[in-house]
Amino acid sequence: MCAKNWFVCTVLLATLFSLGALSAPVLSADQIMDGHRSYVYSAAFSPDGQYVATGAWDGTVRLWNAHTGELVRVVQDGWSWVHSVTFSPDGEYLATGSRNGAIRIWRVSDGSERQAIYSGHTKAVNWVAFSPNGGLLASASDDGTVKLWRTDNWTTVQTMAAHEGPVTALAFSPDGELLASGGGKDQERSDTTIRLWEVSTGQQLRRVARHGATVRALAFSPDGTKLASSALDGSTRLWAVPSLDSIRILSRDFLRIYAVDYSPDGRWVAAGRQDSSIHIWDAESGELRAVLGGCHQRRAPGVDGHTGGVLAVAFSPDGTRMVTSSADSRVMLWDLSGL
Repeated sequence: MCAKNWFVCTVLLATLFSLGALSAPVLSADQIMDGHRSYVYSAAFSPDGQYVATGAWDGTVRLWNAHTGELVRVVQDGWSWVHSVTFSPDGEYLATGSRNGAIRIWRVSDGSERQAIYSGHTKAVNWVAFSPNGGLLASASDDGTVKLWRTDNWTTVQTMAAHEGPVTALAFSPDGELLASGGGKDQERSDTTIRLWEVSTGQQLRRVARHGATVRALAFSPDGTKLASSALDGSTRLWAVPSLDSIRILSRDFLRIYAVDYSPDGRWVAAGRQDSSIHIWDAESGELRAVLGGCHQRRAPGVDGHTGGVLAVAFSPDGTRMVTSSADSRVMLWDLSGL
């Protein structure tokens, strides 16, 4: 990005200096996984931390060894742009959501398809998420709805007319009782609210409209008392649960924020940014603790980080590593043991 747009990076450097961001340690990627041929929109660790799954606009879902970075298999090949990928809590299945509105379930063990749902949504599926006990799968779509599916028979439990525009982000609370959704914009509609739903009834509990652009990702804290959000308005925010009262704004600048995640111990919040960097904050103090890559990175031999916007971030189950994916078509693993 810096080579292509020196002005943006010059302005960004000035902004980062003013915010104190450059005083935080800058980390480099430990492993780089190549293979995708387009934007890698989603990345997830398996519950046991042994695998990483990634989904991309090249129509593939790829399974990687999380320790060696080696490709294990291509699960889906050329079907449609893949927007979201997630593991079931027991690690046996992968769920994917695609641009053509399909939801597909895959066996991790051999890559075979267990289930395919083509008629649930009328537009692109932007997000899929398993409930913590694995009994439900939630899906969010450009058609403005959130659907809850039983995973034993793949019938619809709830359909929430969730937003007046596309639904672009989802997250279950750790106890599975709440579901958070985030909205976005298309050519005809706009709804950038965050909404909180009761899973058992499908009733909306709270609604907050503080982001000025599409909400790209949501993540609950491990204890379920906070919700992190990232949006294309350049902000990363923390909210109290269930009130959705604002706690703090971790970042607010001119760069789009594409991804957010909480560490398993609740200490850190990470966000993927348009400038190809990942910022990690102390969740309690709001202090920026580390920067991964980015156009202001300290150069080191080899490739240090992404060269395109970071579209997905995910902490490993033990919190010692992070996987990121990017518009540069690459997937990277980072060692966070030094934080």
